[in-house]
Amino acid sequence: MTAKQLYFNRLKYEWSSVIKAWKTAIDWVVWLYVIIPVSLVFGHHYLTVWHKQAVWAESILPQYIVILLFIFTSKGLVRTFVKEADQLFLLQHSHWLREIRLRGMLYSLLVIFLQTMTVMLILAPYLLHYQGFSSEQLIIFALVIFLLKPNALLAQQRIPLEGKFWPNALKRISIRLITVSILGTAFFFHAVPWFNLCLSGVLSSILLFQIFSKLNSFAMFRDDVAREIKHSNGKISILVGIAEQTGLTYLNLKKERRLFKKLKWFPKSGFPITKINQVNMLVELFSKTVLRNDAYVMMYIQLMLILGAAIILLPFWLKWGLWLLSYICLVYFISVVWKEMMRHPYLKTYPWKEKNIAKAYQKTVLYFLTPSFSLLGLLLGSLTFQWLGAVLLTLISVLLGVLMHRRHVIVR
Repeated sequence: MTAKQLYFNRLKYEWSSVIKAWKTAIDWVVWLYVIIPVSLVFGHHYLTVWHKQAVWAESILPQYIVILLFIFTSKGLVRTFVKEADQLFLLQHSHWLREIRLRGMLYSLLVIFLQTMTVMLILAPYLLHYQGFSSEQLIIFALVIFLLKPNALLAQQRIPLEGKFWPNALKRISIRLITVSILGTAFFFHAVPWFNLCLSGVLSSILLFQIFSKLNSFAMFRDDVAREIKHSNGKISILVGIAEQTGLTYLNLKKERRLFKKLKWFPKSGFPITKINQVNMLVELFSKTVLRNDAYVMMYIQLMLILGAAIILLPFWLKWGLWLLSYICLVYFISVVWKEMMRHPYLKTYPWKEKNIAKAYQKTVLYFLTPSFSLLGLLLGSLTFQWLGAVLLTLISVLLGVLMHRRHVIVR
């Protein structure tokens, strides 16, 4: 067994697991009612943009493309393919571990290259026909995107998983601000090819430095292992979600979860509910599940920032539709966290009553959705009707939250 064989065995095992899960989760119902219709609709609109016949494409602001590309460059992982047991065996043979990590990062660059080409191929007709890109400028801009994504991901992976919440959060926010600044600069200076070429050279140098520093440092080995496990479980979680939505409840894929962690935001705070019963206990557990999980906190913050930015940037007639859509997005976020919480083995040991679970979920929707939805209503009202509209829409948002929370039923 060599390091090369060990790497390819791990890669083969991962892909075989993902393919097997996809075959289980996506059956003929998903193909017939989701994939084929969406592909046909997308293909039709894509061709209309290529032939400059899409009137709706003229109303798309370039800021939306920058936001879309920012989300693309911020998501993902530069793989290392390390396992937890490697610290017992391969750390004694550092050249093996270095070769596995190098092959993993090269594999990640190949995947990022294919992803970038796919995204740029989708955006190509809009950029060429509606934003004035030439073919040369489009290729150079794609090169910037390809180099920026692994740089951003490697920079985020230098932040330790364990540590104080706020310093790490500020580091992540700083990295993302730098990323979106580079994206915006490259996009709006696309007419100056030499500028983006120089930017590509700088990004290439930084990328090489980050790769070599990653290869020669084992200080964050445990974090790399944790990220690999989370990345693998993330793929399976998507498939589990598809299976649940399509009724494939026989897909039983387990992943390790921790319900209780150190409270990040208010470590000494209690919950305002003092009456102890099953309903209030579940509501309190939900609040602690969110606040004690960095991923949920950041997901909520990102969701609110994206919805708020979209309300600010979208045309007047689309703001109202997005405001109503934000209600559905917030409910979906709550339902995802709730299902994840209720799947925990610790909670399965208690004889919860179904009616109490339903009441607890409705109460959770009331407590956690109403403030968020009201904040978006306040933003929309202040943009459209100034202070009077802000007050009115805030009251309407609160009223909708109170009236609609009893209509939500969680599917376990």
